[in-house]
Amino acid sequence: MPQAFGTRIIAASDAQIHANRLSAQRSTGPQTENGKRADRYNALKHGLLAEASLLPGEDAALFRLLAEEGASRRIFRAWLCETTLQASDGLLALTCLLRTW
Repeated sequence: MPQAFGTRIIAASDAQIHANRLSAQRSTGPQTENGKRADRYNALKHGLLAEASLLPGEDAALFRLLAEEGASRRIFRAWLCETTLQASDGLLALTCLLRTW
């Protein structure tokens, strides 16, 4: 497959393509359980679809503490939004909220 470097295009030779295909057939990923465990996090970008909540070496107790704190903040934010939306006069609602802070 041609690759562009600046204005030049460099194409792989037939020998390189053949060698790459042979190499790809031998590349089957990690074989041992230790290798599979290590490989598990190689492409980690975010935890959105992660099976594990924690990465190796992270503190489970700290994670639970932060999760509980985050949950209480979400409850407060939901209450704050609901209270503000229920107010008929937005300016009055904002004034009341600022007085409580």
